[in-house]
Amino acid sequence: MYAIISNVDSYSEFIPYCVESTVTAKDTKTGQPAAATLRVGWKNFDESFESKLTCVTPHTVIAEALNNSVFDTLYSEWTLKPIPAKPNLTKVHLNLVFKFNNPIYNTVSNVFAPTVTELMIRAFTDRAKQLASASM
Repeated sequence: MYAIISNVDSYSEFIPYCVESTVTAKDTKTGQPAAATLRVGWKNFDESFESKLTCVTPHTVIAEALNNSVFDTLYSEWTLKPIPAKPNLTKVHLNLVFKFNNPIYNTVSNVFAPTVTELMIRAFTDRAKQLASASM
Protein backbone atom coordinates (compact mmCIF):
# COMPACT_ATOMS: atom_id res chain seq x y z
CA MET A 1 0.00 0.00 0.00
CA TYR A 2 2.85 2.38 0.76
CA ALA A 3 4.19 1.92 -2.79
CA ILE A 4 0.77 2.79 -4.25
CA ILE A 5 0.24 5.85 -2.05
CA SER A 6 3.75 7.24 -2.55
CA ASN A 7 3.64 6.71 -6.34
CA VAL A 8 2.13 10.14 -7.04
CA ASP A 9 3.07 9.94 -10.74
CA SER A 10 0.37 7.28 -11.18
CA TYR A 11 -2.50 9.13 -9.44
CA SER A 12 -4.01 10.33 -12.71
CA GLU A 13 -4.41 6.68 -13.75
CA PHE A 14 -6.84 5.80 -10.95
CA ILE A 15 -7.97 8.75 -8.81
CA PRO A 16 -11.25 10.29 -9.97
CA TYR A 17 -10.96 13.88 -11.19
CA CYS A 18 -7.14 13.77 -11.13
CA VAL A 19 -6.28 14.72 -14.71
CA GLU A 20 -2.48 14.94 -14.30
CA SER A 21 -0.01 13.95 -11.60
CA THR A 22 3.72 14.56 -11.82
CA VAL A 23 6.47 14.25 -9.24
CA THR A 24 8.58 17.39 -9.64
CA ALA A 25 11.27 16.71 -7.01
CA LYS A 26 12.69 13.78 -5.09
CA ASP A 27 14.44 13.66 -1.76
CA THR A 28 18.17 13.41 -2.55
CA LYS A 29 18.83 11.04 0.37
CA THR A 30 15.87 8.65 0.08
CA GLY A 31 14.81 8.98 -3.54
CA GLN A 32 11.21 9.36 -2.35
CA PRO A 33 8.92 12.00 -3.87
CA ALA A 34 9.34 15.43 -2.23
CA ALA A 35 7.11 17.61 -4.44
CA ALA A 36 4.42 17.06 -7.04
CA THR A 37 2.08 18.95 -9.30
CA LEU A 38 -1.51 17.73 -9.48
CA ARG A 39 -4.21 18.87 -11.86
CA VAL A 40 -7.82 18.22 -10.94
CA GLY A 41 -10.76 18.74 -13.23
CA TRP A 42 -14.50 18.28 -13.28
CA LYS A 43 -16.91 20.00 -15.67
CA ASN A 44 -15.80 23.70 -15.77
CA PHE A 45 -13.42 23.26 -12.82
CA ASP A 46 -9.77 22.74 -13.83
CA GLU A 47 -6.96 23.62 -11.44
CA SER A 48 -3.32 22.70 -10.94
CA PHE A 49 -1.44 22.97 -7.68
CA GLU A 50 1.91 22.04 -6.23
CA SER A 51 2.22 19.88 -3.13
CA LYS A 52 5.07 19.33 -0.73
CA LEU A 53 5.43 15.61 0.00
CA THR A 54 6.92 13.87 3.01
CA CYS A 55 7.31 10.14 2.47
CA VAL A 56 8.64 8.01 5.32
CA THR A 57 9.08 4.42 4.14
CA PRO A 58 7.05 2.28 4.81
CA HIS A 59 4.45 3.93 6.98
CA THR A 60 3.66 7.61 6.23
CA VAL A 61 2.88 9.81 3.23
CA ILE A 62 2.00 13.46 3.86
CA ALA A 63 0.96 15.92 1.16
CA GLU A 64 0.51 19.65 1.77
CA ALA A 65 -0.73 21.89 -1.02
CA LEU A 66 1.36 25.01 -1.45
CA ASN A 67 0.14 28.44 -2.52
CA ASN A 68 -2.71 28.01 -4.96
CA SER A 69 -5.93 29.72 -5.93
CA VAL A 70 -8.32 26.94 -4.91
CA PHE A 71 -7.43 25.78 -1.40
CA ASP A 72 -6.69 27.73 1.72
CA THR A 73 -5.73 24.37 3.23
CA LEU A 74 -5.24 20.97 1.64
CA TYR A 75 -3.48 18.40 3.80
CA SER A 76 -3.53 14.64 3.59
CA GLU A 77 -1.71 12.22 5.84
CA TRP A 78 -1.70 8.51 5.13
CA THR A 79 -0.57 6.29 7.99
CA LEU A 80 0.01 2.58 7.45
CA LYS A 81 0.40 0.00 10.20
CA PRO A 82 0.98 -3.70 9.69
CA ILE A 83 -1.44 -6.06 11.40
CA PRO A 84 0.82 -8.54 13.26
CA ALA A 85 -1.75 -11.34 13.39
CA LYS A 86 -2.37 -11.00 9.63
CA PRO A 87 0.93 -10.41 7.83
CA ASN A 88 -0.72 -9.83 4.43
CA LEU A 89 -2.92 -7.01 5.75
CA THR A 90 -2.21 -3.38 6.57
CA LYS A 91 -4.35 -0.91 8.49
CA VAL A 92 -4.58 2.33 6.50
CA HIS A 93 -5.69 5.64 7.99
CA LEU A 94 -6.28 8.79 5.93
CA ASN A 95 -6.47 12.17 7.62
CA LEU A 96 -7.79 14.60 5.00
CA VAL A 97 -8.16 18.29 5.85
CA PHE A 98 -9.26 20.83 3.29
CA LYS A 99 -10.68 24.32 3.15
CA PHE A 100 -11.42 26.16 -0.06
CA ASN A 101 -10.62 29.83 -0.61
CA ASN A 102 -14.16 30.27 -1.93
CA PRO A 103 -16.82 30.32 0.86
CA ILE A 104 -19.44 28.82 -1.48
CA TYR A 105 -17.16 25.84 -2.19
CA ASN A 106 -16.72 25.39 1.56
CA THR A 107 -20.46 25.28 2.12
CA VAL A 108 -20.97 22.74 -0.65
CA SER A 109 -17.97 20.67 0.47
CA ASN A 110 -19.47 20.19 3.94
CA VAL A 111 -22.12 18.04 2.30
CA PHE A 112 -19.68 16.09 0.14
CA ALA A 113 -16.64 15.72 2.45
CA PRO A 114 -17.47 12.17 3.64
CA THR A 115 -18.08 11.12 0.04
CA VAL A 116 -14.72 12.54 -1.09
CA THR A 117 -12.86 10.63 1.62
CA GLU A 118 -14.69 7.41 0.73
CA LEU A 119 -13.96 8.00 -2.96
CA MET A 120 -10.25 8.39 -2.22
CA ILE A 121 -10.07 5.27 -0.05
CA ARG A 122 -12.00 3.28 -2.66
CA ALA A 123 -9.69 4.47 -5.46
CA PHE A 124 -6.60 3.31 -3.57
CA THR A 125 -8.22 0.03 -2.50
CA ASP A 126 -9.29 -0.71 -6.07
CA ARG A 127 -5.78 0.14 -7.31
CA ALA A 128 -4.26 -2.30 -4.79
CA LYS A 129 -6.64 -5.04 -5.94
CA GLN A 130 -5.88 -4.28 -9.59
CA LEU A 131 -2.12 -4.44 -9.07
CA ALA A 132 -2.38 -7.60 -6.93
CA SER A 133 -4.43 -9.43 -9.58
CA ALA A 134 -2.05 -8.26 -12.34
CA SER A 135 0.93 -9.75 -10.50
CA MET A 136 -0.72 -13.17 -10.15
